[in-house]
Amino acid sequence: MKERRFRLNTVSPRPRCCYRHYRRTAAFCGQPLLCGQRSPAQRRLSRGRARRRARDVIAMAEEAAALLAAAQAELRARRLSAAEELFSRFIARSPAGASIDLATALNDRGQVRYLRVEFAAAVLDFTAAIECQPGFEVPYYNRGLVRYRLGDFDEAMKDFRKVLELNPQFEDAALSLKQAMLDKEEKEKRGY
Repeated sequence: MKERRFRLNTVSPRPRCCYRHYRRTAAFCGQPLLCGQRSPAQRRLSRGRARRRARDVIAMAEEAAALLAAAQAELRARRLSAAEELFSRFIARSPAGASIDLATALNDRGQVRYLRVEFAAAVLDFTAAIECQPGFEVPYYNRGLVRYRLGDFDEAMKDFRKVLELNPQFEDAALSLKQAMLDKEEKEKRGY
């Protein structure tokens, strides 16, 4: 019987491109991955990056939630300047994809501006909240109130009708719509 000699797998004369070839030849060359395989070290590095990204996203979400809660607390305490500044910081940090939190922040900042009698800015914030979340009825109602107060009864009635379309049980919108209709008739009777 012939004695079989096993040849050890040493460095291959031709460099390989991936971990699969590394396993076959025991010589990982570090060349760009041509066949899509990754070394175990590259896979560990990729998992570590994904974990860090996930932790960063969670931390940013928690920070944003705390910022929104602080802004709403300032609004409830009627510290309008501080509330507006916190809402503005939250809005600036929010992604463009929009969420209900962004719509809430825009609506609340509009409320702050309404209370400070900055009606044009309030209407812009309410409109931005509507664009962010079209099914959110509160910004329609608030924008309708501002328009009613400015004497733009037709636009106010459109907003109140939209609120009632979205939420038929919204009693304040129904009352505001009736009042806007009465005031519009009164305005037409007086001729101005």
